[in-house]
Amino acid sequence: MGAHQTISHLNYAGELLKSGGSNLRVIYLGIYFISVLATIMMYILGNNLTEPLLTESGLGGGNGNPGLFPFVVLSPFLLIFIYGSYWLFNKLIASVTTKSVKNLTIISCAVIGLILAVSIKKAAELRLLIVEQNPSFENVSQVDLINTYSNSIFFNFYTFVALLLIILAAAGIRALLVRR
Repeated sequence: MGAHQTISHLNYAGELLKSGGSNLRVIYLGIYFISVLATIMMYILGNNLTEPLLTESGLGGGNGNPGLFPFVVLSPFLLIFIYGSYWLFNKLIASVTTKSVKNLTIISCAVIGLILAVSIKKAAELRLLIVEQNPSFENVSQVDLINTYSNSIFFNFYTFVALLLIILAAAGIRALLVRR
């Protein structure tokens, strides 16, 4: 089942929920809960599959980036998580004043920017360290930003919070546009 079909099924389930299907609500919340757990596991595995910069042989690295594997395999759950969180945030924002939605959206965007800036700064510092430690690289431009050593920088609690805040900001922006 493709991502488009999954989202179509979720839209259909969402419409049925609006019409009062209590059994579907339980099923939908169960699927959402499972997707939350799967998404959290993706971030934990991505973080834990970070390779050490130096190993016993003196060189780190290997073949491929195992930290990306959970994201590829569990991506349908990530899509369900994003859709379900967006739906949930829309419901929550509907009961909040416009001024509060503006403040929440601005704060969300600021925290997203802060997390992004810190992550990129840490990745840039790690790239310099990789060039210093690993004789396979001569300059920083040879080291990718996302690599087997930087998984813990991009797949951690803070980037999970950033994902939630991106979804919250999108729901807030939508709510502000609808309320105009």
